[in-house]
Amino acid sequence: MDYTSPNAPKVVDVLGTWLLSILDGQRRYAHVAVLRGDEVAPRILGMNKIISDESLRRALAHLAPAPCKHGSEEERAARAIQLAKSTAWMDKALGESTQESLRKPWILDADTSVERNLNEILSVLPGQRPAD
Repeated sequence: MDYTSPNAPKVVDVLGTWLLSILDGQRRYAHVAVLRGDEVAPRILGMNKIISDESLRRALAHLAPAPCKHGSEEERAARAIQLAKSTAWMDKALGESTQESLRKPWILDADTSVERNLNEILSVLPGQRPAD
């Protein structure tokens, strides 16, 4: 991501906002506004601020442009090049972030009873108690 505007968000703020929205389970850009009240998480990630949903939308559209049906051949080629660059960058970043954990032996310990218990609780009709 290269920005030329002095008002453009910092890359760390774009990626940090994106990460926090994913970790928060958000599925819509508009939900990013919920994160703006959090003062702790951005400091932990070394961010300056949580960016707006529009800034995040524009940044991600630049990072991985959608296929264009109504553009010139030159525009389609430019989008394909940008998508290839973004994919290479993401693959490299993912590899670097997981490389250390793959070198060490580890065991995944998952507690699957939590989901089962939650499903049992949610299946109980109002006014009833779950069976012991």
